[in-house]
Amino acid sequence: MKEMFFKSVKFREVQHLAFSDEYITAYVSVNHVPKIHLSVNTPRDEYGFAKGKSKRYFRVGFGKWLTERAFVKKYFSEE
Repeated sequence: MKEMFFKSVKFREVQHLAFSDEYITAYVSVNHVPKIHLSVNTPRDEYGFAKGKSKRYFRVGFGKWLTERAFVKKYFSEE
């Protein structure tokens, strides 16, 4: 079986959601089956501008959202 490396997965944007305290951009993988979903959550200030560091979460199908480190450890080779 061919090993898959996380660095080789490519994503495309599929959705943007804006809330008063957070901006979420959703992505889906284009070269990996099953599809990998990526959510980039960016905090916002009271004026709607991005503030702070974005958090990235991944999942496969309807699975649990995982941080990048946990996701790579569970599904991919380290390199």
